[in-house]
Amino acid sequence: MITITRRTARQLHVVLRHELLDAPWDGPGSFIVLRAGPSGLRVRHAGVGLAIECLVPAPPRPREAVVAPLDLLRRLGARDDGPVILTNLGRETLATWDLDGLAEDARFAVPRPRDLPLFPRRPEPMRPAPAEFLDLLADASHAAGWGGR
Repeated sequence: MITITRRTARQLHVVLRHELLDAPWDGPGSFIVLRAGPSGLRVRHAGVGLAIECLVPAPPRPREAVVAPLDLLRRLGARDDGPVILTNLGRETLATWDLDGLAEDARFAVPRPRDLPLFPRRPEPMRPAPAEFLDLLADASHAAGWGGR
C-alpha cells in the first residue's frame, strides 16, 4: 500500500500529462510505477524514447511497488492534501480516496511492473562543457538563422 495526497497526484499529472509523453490514456505506455523505499517515493514512466522519474519528497518507507494508469492522476488531482491509498492487488490496483466527504474507490487492471517497458539506467555523470562551447553554440545558432552574433 502506498499513500499519496491528491495534491501530489495533481503535481504528477502536470509532469506526466499524456500530451507531453505522447502516450494514450490506455495501452502499454499508459502506466506509471510508484516505488516506495528508503529514499522516499519514486514515480516512473517509461515509453518509447522517453523516461521520466519524479522523486516525491517523503520520509523513508517500506519497499513496495504499485502500478497505476496515467488517467488516475487526472481523476485524483486536486489542490487539497486528502490521502489517496493505492493498494497492489496483483493484476489490479485499488485506489481509495475521499471526495467531498464521500468515500470513493476504483479498481484498475494493470500489468506487473516487470511487464512494463524497462526504465533505462542512469546516464554517466555530467561533465562541464569546454570553455569554447558557448561560442560554438552561438556561431551555430547564427548560421541557422536563429540569432546569435
